[in-house]
Amino acid sequence: MKDALGHGSNTGAHSGGVQATPKLQRRHFEAIAAELKGRNAPEAEVHAMADKLATTNPGFRRDFFVKAATGGDYRFKGPGKNSASVARKAKKFTGA
Repeated sequence: MKDALGHGSNTGAHSGGVQATPKLQRRHFEAIAAELKGRNAPEAEVHAMADKLATTNPGFRRDFFVKAATGGDYRFKGPGKNSASVARKAKKFTGA
């Protein structure tokens, strides 16, 4: 909220480019990267997806995502016990 001098923000700390989308976490980013890697997505598509995903979480690590999606040196942690829900959310973003 802005003060009397106009300092501050009306929209919150993480408003700079973060869209009102479902909260995505590391496991979701990994599932999306695995999907892109599995179908040998072109590098331009990987970077476009990274741009889109960067708007969903202020802690998104673009460099890790690109490594995972293009076959770079990246260690997947996996979706864990929620693998079905993670796969559904990942498919929504990749269009697969």
